[in-house]
Amino acid sequence: KFLVAYFFYSDTYSTVASVGILVIQQELCMPSSSLGILVIELLFAAIAGIVFFRFVEKRYDISAVPLVMVGMCGYGFMCAIGLVGAFEGAPIGFVNIWEAYVFGLFHGFFLGPIQSYSRALFASMVPKGEEATLFAIYGLTDKGSSWLGPLIAGAIAQATGNVRLTFVYLLAMIVFSMYLLKSVDQAQGIADASRGNQVEGAEEEDSEGSGNPLVVIESDAVEYQLAQAVPLDAEPRSEVGPREPFNYG
Repeated sequence: KFLVAYFFYSDTYSTVASVGILVIQQELCMPSSSLGILVIELLFAAIAGIVFFRFVEKRYDISAVPLVMVGMCGYGFMCAIGLVGAFEGAPIGFVNIWEAYVFGLFHGFFLGPIQSYSRALFASMVPKGEEATLFAIYGLTDKGSSWLGPLIAGAIAQATGNVRLTFVYLLAMIVFSMYLLKSVDQAQGIADASRGNQVEGAEEEDSEGSGNPLVVIESDAVEYQLAQAVPLDAEPRSEVGPREPFNYG
C-alpha cells in the first residue's frame, strides 16, 4: 500500500515544484540571479523543516504517516494558491515576485520532511535481510513515476493555454495520494516485519541445533557394535583366574 501511495505523491510534489518554477519564469519573468537565491533559500528551508518536524514528532509522539500527510497538505495549499492565480485580476496566485520567495520557503520546508519521513516509514516496515531488494523497489517507484506528472501537466497546459490550470490536476492527485497513504498501517507493517525476522531466526536456530547427521549415525553404529560384542545377559569376566589349592606337604 505504501509503495502505491508513494508512487503517486512522490511524483506529485516534484511536479508541483516544476510547475511552480515554470510559472515563476514565464509569468513573473524572474531573472536567473533571483532563481539562484531561491535555490539557496529552499535548502535552508528544508533544513528548518526537518528540524521542526523532528521536534513535533518527539514532543507529541507522532508516527511518520501523519507527518507525511501534513507535508502533503502543505503542497495542497500551494496548489490552491496557484489555482487562484488562474482567475483574471486575482491579487495572489503567483502573480507577485514576493510570492516566488514564499513558494521557495514552503517547498523547501515540506520537501525535506516528506522525503526523510517517507524513507523512515518504509525502512521501519522492511524485514531484516530484505533491505537491498526492497529499497531498490523503493527507488524504482520514486524514479518510475517521474514521467507521469510532467506529461499530464504539459498536456493540460497545452490544451488550455494556462499553466496554472495544471494545479487542478495536482491538487486532485494530492487528495488521492493522501487517501492511499491513510490506509497504510505502520504499526501492522512493523509487526509483520518483526514476525518475519523471528521466523527466520527460528529457522536458523533449528539448522544450527540439528548438528552433523554423520556424527549421529556414527555414534549409533558404535553403540550397535558394542552391543553385539558384549551380550547384555553375559556374566562379567574376572581378570584373575581361579585360585589353585595350596599344597602343604
